[in-house]
Amino acid sequence: MKIGKLILGAMAILMMMTSCFDDKDPYSAGINFARPRYLNNGVYANTTVDSVVMFSYGKWNVSLSDGSWTRLGLTEGKGNVIYRIPVSFDQNTTGKSRQCMVRFYDVEHPDVASIFYYIQHATRGDGSLGNAPAVKKITGSDGSLFEFSYDRLYRPVNLTMSKNGTQLRSVTLNYNDRDSSLVVYDGEETYSCTYSPDYQPYSLKSSTDTIGYYMVKNKFYYLPINTAFSYEHHKSGKVVNAATYYVNGRSLAADSMHVADSVYQYANGEIIEKVMPKYSNVDNRCQTVDVNQLVEGIDNCDPYLLMSLFRYARHTSVLSELTSGKRHQTVEVQLNADKSISRMTVSTTGGDTVVYNFEY
Repeated sequence: MKIGKLILGAMAILMMMTSCFDDKDPYSAGINFARPRYLNNGVYANTTVDSVVMFSYGKWNVSLSDGSWTRLGLTEGKGNVIYRIPVSFDQNTTGKSRQCMVRFYDVEHPDVASIFYYIQHATRGDGSLGNAPAVKKITGSDGSLFEFSYDRLYRPVNLTMSKNGTQLRSVTLNYNDRDSSLVVYDGEETYSCTYSPDYQPYSLKSSTDTIGYYMVKNKFYYLPINTAFSYEHHKSGKVVNAATYYVNGRSLAADSMHVADSVYQYANGEIIEKVMPKYSNVDNRCQTVDVNQLVEGIDNCDPYLLMSLFRYARHTSVLSELTSGKRHQTVEVQLNADKSISRMTVSTTGGDTVVYNFEY
């Protein structure tokens, strides 16, 4: 239905775009296309498909400024025909964003053309860099064990959490790329959503629960999401727990670096902790998981945030220190040659020290 509307719209516009070059050459020329799905916000490092719907009055061709990672399923065609052209991308493993200019032009009149750009981000939909390795296992000195599985697009498909041989939680994710649906099996709960172009949900819903982003309201109005946002778990209409992140104007766009100045944690509608984080110079985008979630320990670690399924909550820098009225923790990390985390040590003042070792 959407494609049909786009096609009809394109036809209506193009009927008014006829260009006569001179009185002796009544040739009509004009090229237009329905905007590609990802044109406004770019494509992610793990985006591999798109499509373009286009129309030309005359015989057309297309050129690419960089065909090494962008490919069109059709590069030439006839006039007066509406085409839906598949587009494919290589995953971006360069660690940097890149762009490709796509130019459709009329063969008989090459100066008649339509141009747009594909920009592919350095980061995947989960916020990790496109060249970041996938974490397969995290083993803690306290007996904790986190085991991960991914699909070919580096999307998490399973996380199992156990301690001293006893399974605490298992989360399985099934992506359907035909209709952009995601089904999540988490114990006895089954959540579902329609995911965004970054393969991420805005919220996950079951018959009774909702997990996801919520806007933060002060006394008078809702705050912009780049000022503050809340990640919440609602059960039967009540807020079971929530964390409000104050990012205070930092961009949450793809490839942006952002951290929260403070995080307020709530349980059953009551504030239980105001956390004041400090950050190191270590980039938290160099492995698939959000390592900062490990400071909570396996008993309190949120599996969705650990998998970076809600990437706005992923600080792009690794924590160095965390302070609240209840705790004081320090974090030290050792890195692999590719800057991914090899070992992470979380020390709690007056409490335990847990060492986490990573396997890729």
